Amino acid sequence: ACHAPWNGLSGTTLYDSYLIMMYNMVFTSFPIFIVGSLDLDVYAPAAFAMPKLYFFGVNKAYFNYRMLVAWLFRGVVHALVNFFVAVVFLGGLGGNSGHFPDYLSLGTWSYWSCVLVANSTLLLHAQVWMDWQLLISLLSVMFFPPILFIYSTPSMSNVFNPSFHDVASNLFASLPGWLSLVLVFALSVLVELALDS
Repeated sequence: ACHAPWNGLSGTTLYDSYLIMMYNMVFTSFPIFIVGSLDLDVYAPAAFAMPKLYFFGVNKAYFNYRMLVAWLFRGVVHALVNFFVAVVFLGGLGGNSGHFPDYLSLGTWSYWSCVLVANSTLLLHAQVWMDWQLLISLLSVMFFPPILFIYSTPSMSNVFNPSFHDVASNLFASLPGWLSLVLVFALSVLVELALDS
């Protein structure tokens, strides 16, 4: 939605179509599965000793309209931060700007920021941090650069998206890109902490 005014409402996505598919399949599903499976706020003996704890779920204390609107608001804030920090730091969407030859480069930095924000938000809202949760979230974020390098090689990009050739080398050689990634992460964590207080 943030990108729509800059592309003339043409429906062009900021992210590459194969990266969009990998977002849910590779970069965020495993961390959510691990945290959802292993996260606990009450240990089993305490839950058996206090069955009234189950009434919080029945009484919609854990999920209600107010919480839904709050999470939608968080999503909008994260999207705005992610998009506009990328636009400001990476030279806008005007085509050839410095080391960023096209909107795919800008979109790919924004995409990696999105993966980082999703995993950090997941960890910030986990009741208990376990080794597996931290490991799988870290791997999810760190797995992106090797996939991007493989995807932007000439042999792979010619098969999937010829315009994606050498996007990885442009991205990782750019100091503004790294600064935008760190800034998006820091602002997103601050937003989460502010909204939780």
